[in-house]
Amino acid sequence: MNQATHPDVVLEAWTAAAAGPRRFLVLPDGCHDLILHLGDGPDAASWQVSPLDDAARRVDSPGTGRWFGWRLRPGTRVMQPLLLQSVAQLGRDLPIDANALQGQVASRLADFCRTDPRVDEALAAVAGATHVAAAGRALGVSERSLQRLITPATGHPPAFWRSLARIRGAVRALAGPAPLSAIAADHGFADQAHFSRECRRWMGQPPARLRRDVQALRTATASGYG
Repeated sequence: MNQATHPDVVLEAWTAAAAGPRRFLVLPDGCHDLILHLGDGPDAASWQVSPLDDAARRVDSPGTGRWFGWRLRPGTRVMQPLLLQSVAQLGRDLPIDANALQGQVASRLADFCRTDPRVDEALAAVAGATHVAAAGRALGVSERSLQRLITPATGHPPAFWRSLARIRGAVRALAGPAPLSAIAADHGFADQAHFSRECRRWMGQPPARLRRDVQALRTATASGYG
């Protein structure tokens, strides 16, 4: 799908095809996704908005059909009932060509998803800071002010976003040759054991195992926050 045709709220669009029943690994990325499953039968089109996960989870999927997804930028406020009602009105006769489908969904995403430049700036500061208080200082606001801005807009406090950015940055480094102890130190963990605990908590497995799991590592380093 052509990135230039996406509404501003869309970080990435993706598609997937079923290859038999399976369990998908879903990892925290700081993003809501609008997801369409096109299957068979009278209820062929099924829409959902994914939650902001704070831990790894596995999702059972049917063995037929195709999926289309729109990953929304971190911090996007989604009017979920209105968005889902609007896309459901597209009916069941949906095009399976991604570009044609994009045209039908784009205006609905623009109508029912909102971003706030202040929240975008705050989330960027939190992602780039060593801790939340440092992000506040970089923006010239108190830690409490940062919390009052981010928490109502996203449903999660700044500490959630700082921890998510840190673990995602460390996991991206697993694709390289650096020792786990060096990755832990470079990303602000107290030691390798601390890194391992946080990796288990967010990604469902320790870093050494995640490094060997090509598919899980690809999922963990997909587009998202941080």
